[in-house]
Amino acid sequence: MTLLYGGIGAAGLWSTFAAAAIDYDFVPNALVGLRLGLAKPCFGSTIAIRRDTLSAIGGFAAVADYLSDDYALGTLVRGAGLSVAIPPYTVMHLCNERSLRTLFVHELRWARTIRAVDPAGYAGLAITHALPLALMGAVLGGMGIVPGIVIVAALVSRLALQLMVDRVLRRRRRLFWGGPLRDLLSFAVFVASFFGHEVEWAGRRYEVRAAARIVDPDRRAP
Repeated sequence: MTLLYGGIGAAGLWSTFAAAAIDYDFVPNALVGLRLGLAKPCFGSTIAIRRDTLSAIGGFAAVADYLSDDYALGTLVRGAGLSVAIPPYTVMHLCNERSLRTLFVHELRWARTIRAVDPAGYAGLAITHALPLALMGAVLGGMGIVPGIVIVAALVSRLALQLMVDRVLRRRRRLFWGGPLRDLLSFAVFVASFFGHEVEWAGRRYEVRAAARIVDPDRRAP
């Protein structure tokens, strides 16, 4: 069993931006993927597994070398002919990012993890960055009535999504004015994720390989 999760900013502005990425990007993408049958997730926020099932798939050692150990665990369970239940409940994840750099590094790690697990699907997420793409189109093609309408439509869609998510998660509106800024930051992370294979985690750097296996560059054999 695993549970979908939302975000709570616990350390100021940047942690609030981090929580917004969870609520307004991750949650909608996950729900759409589940509804269309395109996603088979296992969320690290909450995982409950029977001891005999864990033993049957090789224990925690089987996922020790995966950056996305939660996803790998779900894949092994499904590979054993079992299913991963996702009840209609959510838990909340506390975000503690205190600087733009910490936020960017954290989200870049997430992005490169997803890209390593599902390269084609991740590339397809480009269409979810409506506002940045609309702005790019206006800059490259010249501002006019049509580009202006597209930008306004993207903004209205973004704000409508925020209202819907806030209602479903039963919370007050947060960072309402910052949604468009959050979109631009998310797009920057998305673009940066294609340029490199290294991630930073707990002060150490790791190389991400196929299927999100990780290698410590400092410990690789010469």
